[in-house]
Amino acid sequence: DTVGVHVVTQVVGDVRTSFDELDTDKSGYIEKKEVAGLLTKLGCQPAPKNIDEVMDELDCDADGKLSFDEFAKWYVVSETRILAEMGRAFQTFDENGNGCIEATELQNLFDKLNIHIEGSINSVISELDKSGNGTISKEDFETWYRESLFWKHKKEEMQKEQEAAEAIDPFDFPEGLRGRVWYIVTLPLVLCLWATLPDVRREDRQKVQYGVAGFLGAIVWIGIFSFCMVDWATVVSNSLGVPVAVAGLTVLAAGTSVPDLLSSVIVAKQGEGDMAVSSSIGSNIFDVLVGLPLPWLCFTIVEQEKVVVKAESLGASLLVLIFMLVVVICSIKLANWRMTRGMGYSMFLFYLLFVAQDLLRQLPNKDDAILPSF
Repeated sequence: DTVGVHVVTQVVGDVRTSFDELDTDKSGYIEKKEVAGLLTKLGCQPAPKNIDEVMDELDCDADGKLSFDEFAKWYVVSETRILAEMGRAFQTFDENGNGCIEATELQNLFDKLNIHIEGSINSVISELDKSGNGTISKEDFETWYRESLFWKHKKEEMQKEQEAAEAIDPFDFPEGLRGRVWYIVTLPLVLCLWATLPDVRREDRQKVQYGVAGFLGAIVWIGIFSFCMVDWATVVSNSLGVPVAVAGLTVLAAGTSVPDLLSSVIVAKQGEGDMAVSSSIGSNIFDVLVGLPLPWLCFTIVEQEKVVVKAESLGASLLVLIFMLVVVICSIKLANWRMTRGMGYSMFLFYLLFVAQDLLRQLPNKDDAILPSF
């Protein structure tokens, strides 16, 4: 099932791409004459009766044309779309177009997608071949498709796409105790972001200027949150008698890495292990080569003064980081460049060892409190 999910997700498109393909005159709407293309895309007969049925079902405001919002709300939850994507996935496998998937065709596709399977390719064929002729027919493929985890996974994914495509309404009170408690806790933050950042998921705001404004506004908010988080962590640490070095190396470090963690988890679930690892490594390289020197450069330009970096045993810290980098690369190599459960446990162990040695070196000799900046 995991292999099937990864393969099929490589050959499908998104809502916007599909809408733009069907909107042949680029008017921003799918008109009645263009609905025939929609039916053809979904493998249906573009008869006048079918076209009228589609317009009656999807044209919510009865203006004779389909907007992107109307199209998206239907498209992302349509089982017909899933079956159409299944057909395109089968065609991707069936390179010679003979109506069945042979072992060589399946192996070629696995090689293109960098999918490594345990055992022979014939074992995969035998699991899907219900007729016992050594190949996978379209009926066999559809049977596996409906019975596999992918069918449920794809429907859940489409539901999430539909929710993501809808604009945020901060005044929509959710159902259930858990949802309402989370709504009340996050409402102040949601209101601030909703009032200051443009929601580019709205049809009238899917333009470059809104995207740039949202990106720059998000950076400003990240800066504000980071400033508050550091000062609040300092106050809490002093109040609880916990050294600031402990809070910085644990709570603050983990908090600033949550976006990297979430993005890595998302792409890893989609089968993009390389992207997950590259994201975490690339973010740290960005922090060192851009996140630190850019503010220093701005300070020196404005203040015409040098930035003094106060860090004890900086050389030892650099050596430890280089050593940890070598250990991480070697552990990935020993795992045959695969993200296994054992490699995950080893990463946790390396992190705990790093935190332990760094805390032993950085803990203050005295219990002097470090004052917050405000």
